[in-house]
Amino acid sequence: LDPSWTLKERETLGTNAQIIELSKNQFACNSFEAFEELTRLHMRAENLHEHEKRGEANRDRLATVRRKASAASSAESAFRKCVSSMMPELLNLWDEKFKLGQIDFKAWNDAKEKAVDGISLQTLEETAKSMDNF
Repeated sequence: LDPSWTLKERETLGTNAQIIELSKNQFACNSFEAFEELTRLHMRAENLHEHEKRGEANRDRLATVRRKASAASSAESAFRKCVSSMMPELLNLWDEKFKLGQIDFKAWNDAKEKAVDGISLQTLEETAKSMDNF
């Protein structure tokens, strides 16, 4: 480890190592994407519930916000249920990191990389595989 790294960077490195370890099982899904999706869904649901609590809109708009908040919570619950059946260790890791306040909701991820026409993890993996075949 580079001694100039901050504590946050060391924690992220440790978390990433744990996430990679979970993907080694043959039945496992892409654990990085699942971890990011858990974070994204939770953040969306929380933001919508906060907006709903503020009540900054007229009655019609407030009904839309409530509907979206309910849909976001349902999506998060459904994804958590799916992850708990496929990779319960990943869900436990996410919950543990969330309780300790170690989830970085503003971190750069694959979706943000795609939004700026960057290289996604999938593209990177496909390129690496094609280079191995040479």
